[in-house]
Amino acid sequence: MLRRVLVFLSLIGSVEMLYAQCGTELTFEQEQFMETLQTSPVLARSDDTGSIGVPVKFYIIRRSDGTGGLNPDRVDELLTDLSAIYAPASISFFEGEPTAFIDSNTFYDLDAGQEEDLAGPRDKAGLINIYVSGSLSSGASGLCGYTRFPPSADRVFLAMGCTNDVATIAHELGHYFTLYHTHGKSNNGTTDELVSRVNCEILGDDLCDTAADPNLSGRVSGSCQYTGTAIDGEGKLFVPDPTNIMSYSLNRCMNWLTTGQLDRTRAGLEQGRDYLNLQYDGFTARFTSSGRVGCTPLTVEFEDRTVGVTSRVWTFQGAILETSFSANPTVNYTEPGDYKVILEARNSAGDVSISERTAYVKAEDPYKDIVYLDEEENFMTDELRESWIIYNQDREETFSIVNVSFDDGSNCIYMPNYSYEAATFPRMDALEITNVSIREFRSVVLNFNYAYAYKSEGVYPELVERFDTLELGYKYDCGDNWEAIWRKGGEDLSTVSGQAGEFEPSSQSDWTNIEIELSQQELVGKGNSEVLNLEFRNISYNGNNLYIDNVFVSPDFSLENVSFFRVVTWDQESVELRWFNPNTNELGTQIQRSIDGAEFVSIDSVGVDVTEYLDDPPQGAKEVSYRIASYNSVAISELSDVVSQVVTGISEHVYANDLVISPNPVEGDEFRMDYSGVVDIEQIQIYDMSGRHIMSPTPSRSVYLESSRLESGLYLVSYLLENGVVFSKKVLINH
Repeated sequence: MLRRVLVFLSLIGSVEMLYAQCGTELTFEQEQFMETLQTSPVLARSDDTGSIGVPVKFYIIRRSDGTGGLNPDRVDELLTDLSAIYAPASISFFEGEPTAFIDSNTFYDLDAGQEEDLAGPRDKAGLINIYVSGSLSSGASGLCGYTRFPPSADRVFLAMGCTNDVATIAHELGHYFTLYHTHGKSNNGTTDELVSRVNCEILGDDLCDTAADPNLSGRVSGSCQYTGTAIDGEGKLFVPDPTNIMSYSLNRCMNWLTTGQLDRTRAGLEQGRDYLNLQYDGFTARFTSSGRVGCTPLTVEFEDRTVGVTSRVWTFQGAILETSFSANPTVNYTEPGDYKVILEARNSAGDVSISERTAYVKAEDPYKDIVYLDEEENFMTDELRESWIIYNQDREETFSIVNVSFDDGSNCIYMPNYSYEAATFPRMDALEITNVSIREFRSVVLNFNYAYAYKSEGVYPELVERFDTLELGYKYDCGDNWEAIWRKGGEDLSTVSGQAGEFEPSSQSDWTNIEIELSQQELVGKGNSEVLNLEFRNISYNGNNLYIDNVFVSPDFSLENVSFFRVVTWDQESVELRWFNPNTNELGTQIQRSIDGAEFVSIDSVGVDVTEYLDDPPQGAKEVSYRIASYNSVAISELSDVVSQVVTGISEHVYANDLVISPNPVEGDEFRMDYSGVVDIEQIQIYDMSGRHIMSPTPSRSVYLESSRLESGLYLVSYLLENGVVFSKKVLINH
């Protein structure tokens, strides 16, 4: 799918050009990039932000016989006029390579669908490639020009008839450098901005110094005056600026940019297009980076692009590496925050230039706002919960909550594919459930209902062989990657047959239920360790309406019981406990203790990977009992059996003196254990030194064992007496 800014050609009478119906397609990635721009006022620029020359290359498309096409003399005039408009941002434009001519009837009347065939083999890296064709269109729609927001290819397309003045190319380059229309991010809509712009809380184009604009298409007179009567949300008349380059005014009226727009343009150039072969006025420190925005732990690779530099000093606020003298340092950020980066560069003449960017690195907390889903989403309220987000890429038709007619009072969420009108297809809209905790569950069951009726033919006949698709998947690696786990489209997606017109469910039988189970092991293998972002994706080809209801995400937080819980050693001062833990979804293990038969109380908790604990019972205690359980944030396992009710105050050494192991070390074929104490034996256990149980000899005062049954090594012989005392001795097997 082409993702571009389309500017449709329209005529006022026979001579006036009007910007109208600009089809802006803004991707998720591009919008997120816009939000990371760090701008600073043009008038407060330091010496690191001197004049920047931006290289361009024009491609003039003529007919195959060499006739037609833009007059090449117009190139210099356009560059001069462009440089004048962007001069307050210290930006100028120059020919990075000479103008090229393309003689081709195929491309002379260019359609946007031919873009890759035309530009793919011709684009030059490091500059803006500007293609001027005899005419420009997208299907049946005539265009004036189009480009893309960053990050994207470095291309601008113009119709020759729209180059009589500088407005079209200046407008397109505004988009190329991150500027929105003054009426906002939508294509044909109006702004939600208020005329008063109180505290600049609601901004149509994310800038405070552009006037609130209701969309000027068809509302500007020949004398460049606004003729509309639209009012804002407070009932005030809009007073827009018909002379702004990024408006939908008459071309000849559009001639300037505000300070805020110039700041954003400069930031877009330095942070989104800094890979171009830019020319700086004088010795100027400059740098670029990859991956400067992302979740912690964040690794950013920096590159010093200063021309003529002989030495440098980097300063990285908030990073593990605080300073560096390298040309290309790699820097790690482990804590969330917005961090400053400073590059101080020096050349052989001793000149010093400093480039300082505040909040340049944005390290985000991937685990903020974690939610635990424990109830079904049936869309009964008018608004989605905070953990649900709608991504409306093109600002046109998208998901919304609606009441279905057959079931009064019952809401669902639907996607109006039937009425989706667009210049190009497919169109993707997403419904995301964000920040679902997966840290402590072993699996999750995804359950939802949907209703859909396949429509083989739509408004656009060329789409007959294509169809709407519904996908369910999840994002991982902090949202950088996506994996579909369920997908259906066209007739396979249908829950109703024989539906030709616009579809709305009329009974419960129109719905079907989908249940999918994902294991924690699978999710962690995809890079998730804490959170899961589930996402429905509707890919529209102008088919039929899709309805979704009763979405339930059911994580399994259950915990298995710990096993083989035991006392390993006991002396007069401390007790060593050990156990085996089969859990994969716990936060840790809780240890409980009872003193002299009193109520059990929690004395401590240990981490996920810990399977032993050393306790120091209080002095004077006569009986001590223990039990343990695994836990997470929402559940606790069953408690283990109580172990080792012991009598404190009597040293195990008293009883240990009554046990003789001979020979010790054991070098022959057998050894014997003789116990002469007064208290009878209840149990004998032998463990290796890792705590693994080896054998349980029959309790007896004299026990013979074949040493050949044991590998060489050190072992612990543990006796449990009838009075509850446990004592141990070590034996060394040495074959």
